[in-house]
Amino acid sequence: MRVPNVTTNENLLEIIQKLDRRQLNLQQQISDGQMITLPEDDGMKMGRLVRMDTEKSTLVQYQRNASYAEEYLNATHLNLDKLRELGVRSQELARTSGSGLNYVAMETNAQEVNQLVEEAVNRLNATHRKKSLFGGTLTSPKFGSTDVIQGQRYEKKLSMADNYIPEELKLGDSFTFRIAGMGPYVIDTTTVVNDLTGDLALSSAAVVAYLRDKINADSHRTGIQSSIDVQNNLLLYGSVDEDFEFTAEYQTDSDSEYEFPNDTQRQGDRWTRSLAINVSKVSEATSISLSHPNNWQRLTSYSRGDLVYYKDKIWESQSDENFNHFPDTNLSDSWKEVDSTYTVPREDWNLDVSDHEHRKYNMTPDGWLFEELTDAQNHVIQTLNQSADLNTPQSVLDKMYSGIKEITISVAQFNAMGSEGSAGRVSFDPRTLEYRLTASEKGENIEGTIVRPTGSLARESGANGITDSFYLEDQVFVYNGSYYKTNMFIPKGTAVTELPANAGEENAKFLNLGSRLPSDGYDTVLEANRNQKLTKGEYIQDTVNDAFYFVLEDFQTDGGAVPFDPSASSKLTPVSVYESRQGVDWNQAKTYMHGDVVYYNNSYWQCLKDDYNNLSYDPLDLVDYYTVHPDDEFIHNDQGALVQNDAWLQIGETFGHVAKFRADRSDWPQVIIAPPTRGGEAAEAEAVVDANGSLVGLRLTNSGNYTYEDEMPNSVLVRTADGTEVTVDVLGDNGKIFGFKLRDDLSGAVSPDYDLNLPSAARIGDTFAFATGKETFLTHRDSNGEILDVTYNGNDKNAETYVGKGSKLSYYLDASSDGTKELGIMVDEMVNLRDALRNAKPSSYANEVEAANQQLIALEDKVVDKMGEVAAKMARIKVAHSHDEEYFMNLDKRIAKDIDVDLSEAILRMTRATTAYQASIQVGAHVMNTSLLNFL
Repeated sequence: MRVPNVTTNENLLEIIQKLDRRQLNLQQQISDGQMITLPEDDGMKMGRLVRMDTEKSTLVQYQRNASYAEEYLNATHLNLDKLRELGVRSQELARTSGSGLNYVAMETNAQEVNQLVEEAVNRLNATHRKKSLFGGTLTSPKFGSTDVIQGQRYEKKLSMADNYIPEELKLGDSFTFRIAGMGPYVIDTTTVVNDLTGDLALSSAAVVAYLRDKINADSHRTGIQSSIDVQNNLLLYGSVDEDFEFTAEYQTDSDSEYEFPNDTQRQGDRWTRSLAINVSKVSEATSISLSHPNNWQRLTSYSRGDLVYYKDKIWESQSDENFNHFPDTNLSDSWKEVDSTYTVPREDWNLDVSDHEHRKYNMTPDGWLFEELTDAQNHVIQTLNQSADLNTPQSVLDKMYSGIKEITISVAQFNAMGSEGSAGRVSFDPRTLEYRLTASEKGENIEGTIVRPTGSLARESGANGITDSFYLEDQVFVYNGSYYKTNMFIPKGTAVTELPANAGEENAKFLNLGSRLPSDGYDTVLEANRNQKLTKGEYIQDTVNDAFYFVLEDFQTDGGAVPFDPSASSKLTPVSVYESRQGVDWNQAKTYMHGDVVYYNNSYWQCLKDDYNNLSYDPLDLVDYYTVHPDDEFIHNDQGALVQNDAWLQIGETFGHVAKFRADRSDWPQVIIAPPTRGGEAAEAEAVVDANGSLVGLRLTNSGNYTYEDEMPNSVLVRTADGTEVTVDVLGDNGKIFGFKLRDDLSGAVSPDYDLNLPSAARIGDTFAFATGKETFLTHRDSNGEILDVTYNGNDKNAETYVGKGSKLSYYLDASSDGTKELGIMVDEMVNLRDALRNAKPSSYANEVEAANQQLIALEDKVVDKMGEVAAKMARIKVAHSHDEEYFMNLDKRIAKDIDVDLSEAILRMTRATTAYQASIQVGAHVMNTSLLNFL
């Protein structure tokens, strides 16, 4: 049978246990003072307590942030105040100097200003906790460079119009020019200005153009270069900071109805007058812009030649559209590590263009340069694979395939000198047309020449006034600082007095070659299919046949559809000896001799073989070849075996990367491409000029995207600095431009319209000065260590942090809108004041000093404004701190109200619970006793 549960007893026991737990809970609350011990005690209160406790922790962090912010803002305010004091002292010195002091007092004030400049730079580069105060978010400055200071040249301008010279000259009119000790250059209406057409100098424009060509032809002797602007004015430029002579006279028949200004002399019916020359000092036409690596980022597309920082190393992109490839992966050839051993904290650099090297490249229709023809062909195929399709006209494809041509361009050779003793080296990248500055702290540059005779070079002592040996015909020898070539067999004992005295002179026995030999890659390059003007006394290099010639008289080659043959010309004579310069950039297409030294991949390398063409057998068939680079560790020998590179030997130390730059000229041609009008993107290109100043192609920098193909241009316009315009045809399809093609003349050769006498590279003698380093305000100093200028190396971004509930601000001075950058202007103005005190003329120094003083006054106001900005931030922090402190106390009260126990109330509840507990025990005992008796 079922035995029923004794439910009454169970209920009583449960009530007694519950009252017992409640009694224990109240005892615990009375003992520790807390109402809630576990989350389940009161879920709603516990959630509220957690939120309030989080707010308290946040407020504590705000207070910590505010403490840091006050530190940085106080340091900022102190440095700004010091900077203001330095500016005030500079103003005092400017005012006292403007009252007319003697030279010694002016120099003393200049020296004090110089000391103020140094202290001002220290204030601008001040740090707190090793973080820069005035760099924006770049609290640890990255490696950068200052603005580049270009050299200044004298520009002398002759304006025919301003001198009242008529455009159409009268018969008998003549001009006499004297330039830098050369001349006189006499040009009259009987002067032939074009040997081909026989044109005479019958107009002012013809005289100016003829004189320009004569000056440029003699530039190797005078150092003067000339050009013509769009107003047909003749412009002459000398070497950097060097003045030169330029005078001009005009002679014509007198005219009683016309009075000549500046009339200086009248001789019967002839008038002679001096022409006015305008003189000014201008910056060089060449400018350079330095670039430095940025941090590598994912989902960013990089172009060939781009540099990035990754894991404390510098990497260079090896391809275009290099997207999302990790630089240090071994699975891709997209990146190459660049030597990053250059660690000089700050260094001043001086670069100057010392020479031009002529290099041969294969140029594709889109203007890209390659040493090897196969590389150029592969580039064209890759371009067409990306942009062309089955509907692209075959004529366009044919012109792209056949459009690869060999050109010779001028590459500027730079001398680089660092202030800290670094050996600087500038190399050229034909793919990007950029130059790279590298340096070695302990190494040295390798320079000099090696004479490479294809015949023999002898040295003649000329003892007793006669030759001490015999010479064969066409042999070259050196005597008394000049080189001579024999025109016949010369027996021993021939009198040295028979040697011609001047370069270019010859007799039946000897030809005077001048003071130097032809230099491989540094003399005029023969363009057989173009009409070239050659000048007596210069060398030309026939790169096709590896030969050199000496020009015996001025003439034009008349090259065109029928190539000019130098070996058949009586106005040229071959020279069997040449010089090979050492330490130049390695050229993949050049053949090297044993002992030649080249520069490649940040190191010098010495060739260990004769007639080495940088090729090695392909091991797959032992017929084809592949290119061997100097830094290749292994190569294949004639049997196809892999052996250690025995063609090149690394010498010296490696050179670390410093900076990259392009050398662009303001007078280079402008390429005008019509943009789309109904959507899309316009193409962009730049001119490619060869070593002889001819336009040889266009380099496509952006292929564009013409949404409507009827808007894609068929041709582009190229406009030179003097206003000349030529047209170049466009090759393209599918709304994209593939490349360009120069137009041909009737004979099928490239039109002579592209022989524009354009500047081919940076001018020899151009100078550039800058500094590199890691400073927020990077200083550029002269050879005496004095500051020339400062350049801001921070950014214009601000990082804000909360310093209170709902209050956030930056620890630093506001960097947006050049807020920190313009502090450097004060240093520049102090430098201007220092220079004015030292160099100002007595007649004008008061004005110069006062101008600098007014600038300092205006800048002082800006500094005071910035001090007010910092003070306002500190006041805001105090207000936020006060509000947060009050709010913090309110949170404590609210937490205490929710968690703390009211002791009297808790005792009362405890008493009640104890009474109920005792009653339950008594009632339970009585009930259970009755139940037991009933059971029995």
